[in-house]
Amino acid sequence: MFVRGVKAELQIDSSVFRGHSLYIFSQLLSRVFNLKVQINSFVDLVVKDYSSQQELYQCSQNVGGKTLL
Repeated sequence: MFVRGVKAELQIDSSVFRGHSLYIFSQLLSRVFNLKVQINSFVDLVVKDYSSQQELYQCSQNVGGKTLL
């Protein structure tokens, strides 16, 4: 199955999230982005640290609220 998607890369200063959950913030953004895309599309959200460029999270791809296999 082929679907169209968008890769969104978010670079943040991870030191701001000390004591708070960056994982939950990333999942929330991924969910909001996936609610805003067209039918049969998806958003692949990648969260990176601004200073080190290290990938912190890559949120799973969803289409219509279902996880792609």
